[in-house]
Amino acid sequence: MKGGYFLYKQWQIRELITGLENEIEMWEVVGESCEPRDLDADTINEFRDAVKVLKKSFIYVQRIDRLLSGDDNEMEFHKKLNEELS
Repeated sequence: MKGGYFLYKQWQIRELITGLENEIEMWEVVGESCEPRDLDADTINEFRDAVKVLKKSFIYVQRIDRLLSGDDNEMEFHKKLNEELS
């Protein structure tokens, strides 16, 4: 079945991750004088923390989606979840 329980909305989390990673990358290239937003290093570090949390959230939602869609059984769910989180 390949998922679909959450109507593939977990991929919106991936888009958020990509957007934040792009902002971080732009800041790293331009530096603290980043235009059009002047963001300081503390703010960018919070962006990095947000990316970590969102990546973990994506993994959880994706694995739950596959379980509830019948693609994985509970044993596979736990195995794949642990693998992807490590």
